[in-house]
Amino acid sequence: VGPTQKLIVCSEASLREASASSCLGYLKLVVNCVSAGPTAVAAVGSEKPPLHLSPAVHDWPIQDVFVVNDAIDQLQMAIWSALQMGTVAVHGLAERHRAGCVVGCHFLWRYHRIGQHHLPRDIDAVCRRLFEDDCPVSPTYVGVIEAYREHLTQRAWLELRRLPP
Repeated sequence: VGPTQKLIVCSEASLREASASSCLGYLKLVVNCVSAGPTAVAAVGSEKPPLHLSPAVHDWPIQDVFVVNDAIDQLQMAIWSALQMGTVAVHGLAERHRAGCVVGCHFLWRYHRIGQHHLPRDIDAVCRRLFEDDCPVSPTYVGVIEAYREHLTQRAWLELRRLPP
């Protein structure tokens, strides 16, 4: 990703503070993992405010796995699309477990769907990488990441079966 194309994980408070400066001038998407509503953030120096998505990440551990995986697929495609134009901010509360879940799924999505094999695909490696980046994931959300990895693996296998010999 280029110098203006970043995937950042932060708290809602730090996102609001950063939005007051020019460092988020390339902000194209805000993924709000806290609540169902937009964050009061605008990109400074940008003609257009960033798109806001508020997935119900807090419900993912208790929802039907097929519904959750479809929602994660849609979210990952939106993140990838926005990254092609600029920065994406994924924010949660101070603990950042939900944001870490979204970013962990993004690692796996890019590995399996785009073939970016420099990213981790093993759940332990994903969680270790997130922990090193100060974005730990609670065991509740590790289960969501594991189910999503299984979904991506099965999907890749099904697509391979459809290829002509």
